[in-house]
Amino acid sequence: MGFLTIKKKDTIVEIFKDSKKAERFINQMQNRGYELVNMSDGKKDYSLGKGLVGGVLLGPVGLLFGRGRSKLTVTMKLKDNEEKKSITIDLEKLAELKEKGIITEEEFAAKKKQILGI
Repeated sequence: MGFLTIKKKDTIVEIFKDSKKAERFINQMQNRGYELVNMSDGKKDYSLGKGLVGGVLLGPVGLLFGRGRSKLTVTMKLKDNEEKKSITIDLEKLAELKEKGIITEEEFAAKKKQILGI
């Protein structure tokens, strides 16, 4: 999804140029059992194309310091099994309340989204 992905055991680091893509990635990974550990921006990506344009207009200095674009680095980590078990138990209890008619379908859907963090 991002332009660079680094995976190591239970941790994924993605680097994005677009914050909307980063947001979609975070939501997808949270639905897969990952949690957001860190998100940082402000690093610059000095693209060759803009550097070349700068080089033509400003000489060698412009070539080296072409206009940069911000990058967004997102680090996600797989949640602990205990936390996943807790979520599963909460969802099972919630489904039981709905089946017994104690809560409505709308209340069930709202609480399910809250438990899943959606």
